[in-house]
Formats: sequence, C-alpha cells, structure tokens
Amino acid sequence: MAQGTVKETIRFMRYDSGHQMFIEQEIKRLVGVGSRIATLIDVGGSYERRRIYAVKLSSGSGKKTLFMNCGIHAREWITPATCMYMLREIITKYGSDSSINAILNKLDVIIMPVLNVDGYTYTWNGGRARMWRKTRSPQVGGCVGADPNRNYNAKWGGAGTSSNPCRDTYPGTRPFSEIETRNVAHFLYNIRSSLVGYLDIHAYSQFWMTPYGHARGAYPPTYSEMMRVASIATSALKRFYGTSYRHGSVADIIYSATGGTIDWAAATLGVKYSYGLELRDQGRYGFLLPANQIKPTGEETFGAIKAMIREMRI
Repeated sequence: MAQGTVKETIRFMRYDSGHQMFIEQEIKRLVGVGSRIATLIDVGGSYERRRIYAVKLSSGSGKKTLFMNCGIHAREWITPATCMYMLREIITKYGSDSSINAILNKLDVIIMPVLNVDGYTYTWNGGRARMWRKTRSPQVGGCVGADPNRNYNAKWGGAGTSSNPCRDTYPGTRPFSEIETRNVAHFLYNIRSSLVGYLDIHAYSQFWMTPYGHARGAYPPTYSEMMRVASIATSALKRFYGTSYRHGSVADIIYSATGGTIDWAAATLGVKYSYGLELRDQGRYGFLLPANQIKPTGEETFGAIKAMIREMRI
C-alpha cells in the first residue's frame, strides 16, 4: 500500500475536524481508483451551496438499484463514516472478494455518504453545534433548519413533528421545503423504475426498521417480505461482534414519526425493500460514539447489508 493511501486510511478511521472536506476528496479519489465500476453523481446543491455527492457502483447495465444515504441527521457522525467504509470496501475489493462481486452481479448500488452536508459541516464548530440535527436554512423567528427526515411527503406534518421552527423535529414549511430533500427526492424519482431497495442510515439505538412511521400496525404491502429479510440481515450483523438489533416498523419499535424517507420511498416510489437503520450504540455513547468503533460498525453493517442483498427477491 502506498504511503499516501496508508495516511488516508488512518485518517478515515477517526473523526477529523476537516471531515466533510475529506469525505468529498476521498469520494473523488475512490471514484478515480475504481473507475471501471464507480461513477460520481452530483445530486445537487445545499442551502449553503455545498454539493451533495453520491457514487454509483455498477458492473454493467440493466440491473435493479439499491440506494443508501447516510448523514441525513447532522450529529450522527458514525453514519457518514459507515457509508465511506462500505464505499471503500466495494471499490478496493471488487474483483478479488467474491462477496462484493456477488453484490454487483445482482444489482447496482448507489451510496450517498452525507445527505445533510450543511448540518454535518456545522457540527464541527464544537460546543452545542455538535448536537445539531437539522438543515441550515433560515426559518421564522430567527430559527434555523428543518428536520430532513420529517420533510418528505409522507403524512407530512403529522405525528412526531413540531410546529415550533426552533425544535429538532420541525418538518419545514411544506413537504420538500428543504433544497437537500428536494434534490434527493428528484434524483430518486428519476430512477424509480429500477429502484428496488432504499436504506436511510441513522444512529443510534440498533434498530432495523421498515415503514410506516405514522401509526402502529400500519405497514406497506411488502412488509412481510421486508421483515423476513430484516431478520436475516440482523442475524448476520450479530455474528460479527455480538451486536443485537431489533427489527420492525418505525412506529412499532421506536416512535411515531411522519414525513420520513423510508415511508416516502415505499408509498410514493413503490420501493420493495425500504429500511431505516439505527446503528450503534444503545445509549452509552449515543451520538458521541468513539472513533475506535468506526471499523467494527462498518464491518457488521456491511455484513448485514450483504446478507440483505443475497436475500432480496428482485
């Protein structure tokens, strides 16, 4: 391994004060390294005019697509690190790792490491900013931001939201009021004919969740199949480090929430496998998960997603 690559790998396995800039640089570097399978996608801009990048990983045309995003909630630092771990694994090991070859033989994968780029960047300012959750658009009363995972057009403005624009769960002034969610939704809508899987990756609590969030006992048509695959995925995850996940619908196992990504993907786009993941841990560190847990979190999460892909009936 070249010295520069060693340095980047070491930096990748810790949280770093320049991490958003590093993520952008590393995304572009990895796309260059893996140019035979990787394509850089500029999904659009943010309120503060940052770019929202994704990478398409494909071994050939004509396949169904799995899309995953991390970093929709700014303070959940382990999620961009996990998406970057998976991106690096696929690009650097494709061709030599049969489990990764199997993924791209079955479907295309699109990874978006940071959806809420402005909010994530803001969390690096220190102090109270570290716990920032929302976007960074100006709101009434001097408040800032909307919750991007309450901003989708799925029972928008209902349970699990606040009408106070200063609160963390403020859903915005209307569905897709935030430029970030508009751009991502537009991109997903345009690929809806091939989109068979969607993963919205969060932290923390160790849940693997299906739609819907608006009420207990409310499920999409493919709920039984999603639960079957979720059970297999969480069992695979546990085999790495003994990390236990619960699986079930958002409203059944965590709380009622509306305007969420996975509900919109299932209800509007008809995505067969639409999941929200809550990564490590269960509260000891919470949003402040130590950097020494980046690698094991990445390993077990990617292992679970591999198992999920193997089981998907597409």
